[in-house]
Amino acid sequence: MAYRRVRRNILAAVAGYIINAILVTATEQSLSVLIPATAVMPPLLYLAADLMSQCLYTVVGGYLCCLIARPNGQPALAGLIGIGLLIGSISLFVSWETEPHWYGIALLAAYAPCAWIGWRLRCRLEARPSTDA
Repeated sequence: MAYRRVRRNILAAVAGYIINAILVTATEQSLSVLIPATAVMPPLLYLAADLMSQCLYTVVGGYLCCLIARPNGQPALAGLIGIGLLIGSISLFVSWETEPHWYGIALLAAYAPCAWIGWRLRCRLEARPSTDA
């Protein structure tokens, strides 16, 4: 029983991160076509749109994580946040010279709260009493 719960939590964390990564990649590809870079640094409009969309997608990832991990899947959320912060830290280090520092730091700082918001949204929906008669 505990083994199934651990597997479910790992699957939930990985699935939450993968859906986030897929959505971010698709959006960045679209944004790079819609808002072409005029210099080495991406324009502010691109960075702002990317930051907002990544926050939204992290909420979606947290929601999916909770949906898969239910019930008592807080370790899955911790895993999702851990994966995101690890990969985000590596990305921040690699892109330090090519992107504004505020942008990379904002992405990293927003990851955990956005994942938690998605988690809480799903938990609240699960806790809502059924209105079926």
